[in-house]
Amino acid sequence: MDAELKVQEGKTFKSYDKTKQMLADISKMAAEMKVALPAKKEAAKQAAVAAVDAAKAAAEEAKTLLAKAPKGKGTAADIEALKGDVKGVDDALVEVQGLIDKEDYAAAVTKANAVKEKAAAVAAQITQAMEKAQAGKKK
Repeated sequence: MDAELKVQEGKTFKSYDKTKQMLADISKMAAEMKVALPAKKEAAKQAAVAAVDAAKAAAEEAKTLLAKAPKGKGTAADIEALKGDVKGVDDALVEVQGLIDKEDYAAAVTKANAVKEKAAAVAAQITQAMEKAQAGKKK
């Protein structure tokens, strides 16, 4: 629109019809966005909440597996490290909730997905350790 205004300023016989149409189009788009914004914001919030719920479920699974992890000689250090990883997941979930509270839904989804992946990795490590311990008992 600014470019069109400059073009017209340089002319002897000015016609602002195109500029007026552009302004009307912009006003219409702004009004449409204003109407659509609450729905888009709610959809983003729901996506963030769903991502947090998935991350929490993964964290709970890791905690459940950690409670079942074999405790014995040679595993104490590993279990403590995994407990630290689970605590890190819990701490990150608090950060994600803070992002949701600040309405930074895109960052919340990204962080929640990362937390979910970390929790799944911890659960996989615990499962692997449990399988290793079971294999050792069978020998």
